[in-house]
Amino acid sequence: TPVELLHSIGVASAVLGLCLLLARPFKLLLSPLAGAGSMPLSLYAGHLVILHLWRPDGAVLNDLSAETLLLILVVAALALGLLKTALGRRGPLEAATYAAGTAVAGPRP
Repeated sequence: TPVELLHSIGVASAVLGLCLLLARPFKLLLSPLAGAGSMPLSLYAGHLVILHLWRPDGAVLNDLSAETLLLILVVAALALGLLKTALGRRGPLEAATYAAGTAVAGPRP
């Protein structure tokens, strides 16, 4: 019903606002997450490459357990997010996508 929809939107907005307010003092601590969150295409493509190296028989990373691989992927994502935040740039695939879009559409007016 419309009332339930308004209630859900209101609660979601309140939770989002509260999370944003609570995250403000922890900006430095949360920067690896923010950096990783701003480069999803690069992280997704990178994890697919790692999974390709892990899954097939005789692959390079075949001797790692699933838990170890998960830990490696999470630590790598946070480290790359921190590096991205420190450099202040886009992720590599995000930068390539931006460059391709700008080449096609031209610069902003």
